[in-house]
Amino acid sequence: MSDVSFGIWQSQTAKNRLSEVVDRALKGSPQLITRNGKPAVYVFRPVNMRD
Repeated sequence: MSDVSFGIWQSQTAKNRLSEVVDRALKGSPQLITRNGKPAVYVFRPVNMRD
């Protein structure tokens, strides 16, 4: 089981509150944006891709 919690946002709400969505993702909480009630995209903190 993962300890990571995530937020779920409707697309219009995410658009209006994008700064908050990004801030939460940068703090380590992936954010799911839905469209028409279905998962559309995740916003999450980038990882080091050099390894």
